[in-house]
Amino acid sequence: YEIGRHLETVGSREEAAEVYAHILTRQATFKDTSARLNKLENSQETLLNNKGALERYFAPRYGDFFELGRGGMGVVYRAKDRRLQRDVALKVIHPTLVDAQDARKRFLREARALANISHKGIVEIHEIGEDVLYFTMELLDGSSLQELAKEKELVGDDERVRKIARDLADVIGHLHENGVLHRDIKPSNVIITPNDEVKLIDFGLVKQSDATSLTRTDQIMG
Repeated sequence: YEIGRHLETVGSREEAAEVYAHILTRQATFKDTSARLNKLENSQETLLNNKGALERYFAPRYGDFFELGRGGMGVVYRAKDRRLQRDVALKVIHPTLVDAQDARKRFLREARALANISHKGIVEIHEIGEDVLYFTMELLDGSSLQELAKEKELVGDDERVRKIARDLADVIGHLHENGVLHRDIKPSNVIITPNDEVKLIDFGLVKQSDATSLTRTDQIMG
């Protein structure tokens, strides 16, 4: 038990959790071991670095997690929504930002901005969680404009390029009509689906006309 507490103190959360779990196999009610293990397994850091803890926390609603990518703001997973029997994208705030109030506000602002705007070129938000800070959204299939350019997929296809430009302008125009500025439009944040639909993603720097400005940190947003 004391070894587990020491491991917690030095930041070795996974090792501490293993020690506490072992203790509970011997004595299920030893001191506050169960509470300590539960706190460790449900911490943001543990969830993002331990797939088993992630699966247990979001069960039974979400499961079958597969990491899609990490950025400065959070980690995005593909997950199965078992209640509605569909795949979703689940984004969890990065553990290093859990206690940063500006980052938490920015993360929730992204989710709420997406939830309040309806447009075929903007991903649909399904659910927001504020205990462990996360939100689920439409899972996109396709390639980013950056990837298409790198692979020279658009070279010589002027009509397709014009269509993408028109569709992207339509999305941006819709945002502005609703008082929303994306502030991070770049090729990697524009997804082209297999049906050639344009989807604008990553609203981590979004600014709404009635919101107080939150400036960019020195981290890359994701």
